[in-house]
Amino acid sequence: MDNINKKKITHSLRTEMKKYNITGFMFARGSGSSFDGHERRVLWNICGKSLLEWGLEAGLKSKYINKVVLTTEDKKIMEVGEGLGVTVIPRFLANTVNVPRDWNTGVFQRQRPRSLRSAGPVNEIVGLDPRRSNIFEDPYAYCEWYLEEREGYISDIEVHLAGNEPLGTSESLDRLIEAFFLDEEANIAWTFYPIMPYIFTINPVTKRPFPIIHKNGLDRQCYQPIYRRGPFQIKGLPSKTTYDGGLKIAYIIVPPEEGLDLHDEEDLFLARHYMERRLSKQNAKKEVEAGRAGSEGPENKGGKEC
Repeated sequence: MDNINKKKITHSLRTEMKKYNITGFMFARGSGSSFDGHERRVLWNICGKSLLEWGLEAGLKSKYINKVVLTTEDKKIMEVGEGLGVTVIPRFLANTVNVPRDWNTGVFQRQRPRSLRSAGPVNEIVGLDPRRSNIFEDPYAYCEWYLEEREGYISDIEVHLAGNEPLGTSESLDRLIEAFFLDEEANIAWTFYPIMPYIFTINPVTKRPFPIIHKNGLDRQCYQPIYRRGPFQIKGLPSKTTYDGGLKIAYIIVPPEEGLDLHDEEDLFLARHYMERRLSKQNAKKEVEAGRAGSEGPENKGGKEC
């Protein structure tokens, strides 16, 4: 289910997609949630791999992403990224390198060699997140500067990979990228997953819960679907930006488990259960395929114990 009305990626569009530098970014500060015996949230283990590895591998297995970038100041996290072969950008360089003055003021102009649905180069005004005072506080701007200055690489489409949502799959990621390309009006793309419509907050005056969405006499089945944002996000290109300040979101709907955001031991328990079930299904499928090919495939039997 998504917003592209079952449109298909044609061969010509798939060829066009390959012209762009689609880059997966993961920002791992190393100072996330922790509990007894589990430090550095992105290094928590699920079925033999850390959250960080599951997240990065989703980008590495994508049919469309041609570079995966990890930025962190944590040496252990850097080692994991280097072991997977992704581009590792150390955040501690922020205090040791000189950058062009325009970068520090927060606004500069550069020319992209190409842009989505544009015949030629595009002059782009690049600005910082208004909450940041310089590029080293804006992770996207910092990575863009590093890749351009150090590697001569300009990212055309930026995909955010979530290190604390390890159940997002490369299949869902590719579907989202396809939805973004197929939706000619979208300037951003997100995954969403469904939730129950019973959402409450605390009234600051009465100090009592009250429903944010409530319709007296309306059966649960009659509520409009409610969704939360899932693990992947795509940032649009200049030619896809709206000038009225509004977002036009391309999207796909993913299973709720893909949006599981890990913060504590209960989340970790659930993630292990979901991942173990997924791996068991994958291994069972491999065994069936191996059997059809005349081989038992003993190396594929059983899921990895969590």
